[in-house]
Amino acid sequence: MKYFLSISLLFLLFSPCYGQKKTPDYSYIVTSKKVVMRHHNETAVLTIPVASAKYPALRKALCDTCLFFGDSLEDVINDYQLEGSGITSLSYELTFVNKNIISLKLYYETMGAYPSESQRWLTLNTHTGQHYALKDEIIPKGLNWVLTKYKTILRKRISGNREDKDCSDTYNDLKTAIDNLNSNALFKGYLFTKDGIMVSMEPTLPHVVQSCESARDVMIPYIKLKPFKTSEAIVIK
Repeated sequence: MKYFLSISLLFLLFSPCYGQKKTPDYSYIVTSKKVVMRHHNETAVLTIPVASAKYPALRKALCDTCLFFGDSLEDVINDYQLEGSGITSLSYELTFVNKNIISLKLYYETMGAYPSESQRWLTLNTHTGQHYALKDEIIPKGLNWVLTKYKTILRKRISGNREDKDCSDTYNDLKTAIDNLNSNALFKGYLFTKDGIMVSMEPTLPHVVQSCESARDVMIPYIKLKPFKTSEAIVIK
């Protein structure tokens, strides 16, 4: 009896470990390479995403010239060392990854006539390195729903600009840009995240009045998108 009780106790203690499902770790697919650049007494850092050699097509899609808009890493370093200009910072956030799909948000800082910041959103097939189109996850009816939902949210966000004396002149420009937004422009760059799909439109206002630009990023939860998923959907379950 004591032997039976001992075995039962051990089973109860260790059985939860066997019942837990481990989340697959795909962090090896993309790792970081840090490059420090120097111009006189100033330094700048590039944190570059590097795809595993096991994913050659993705590695090619994230090559230097692809990340730096046609320039090589050597070109970027030389521009900064000589003039303190060009791309002065790169960092990234891995918002989603599984064995088939990866989403990265790239953050750039550049120095030209004035300093500026920008983002670039990439959602790629890990095997082909090609852009993974949202239409492969969501049927046309769903894409139209997302576009309509996005426009409704953005119109609410800019409504305060009409009353703001510093931004009242920009309201019509923002409203026109939202009204004219189409699915091709909105879904050109998007991100998968843990909880949903992030969509955003390009900035509308010139640099001098960018403080009047309302937040453009909108996250659509997966639970809202399930009725619209395609039969071949990889991410939306």
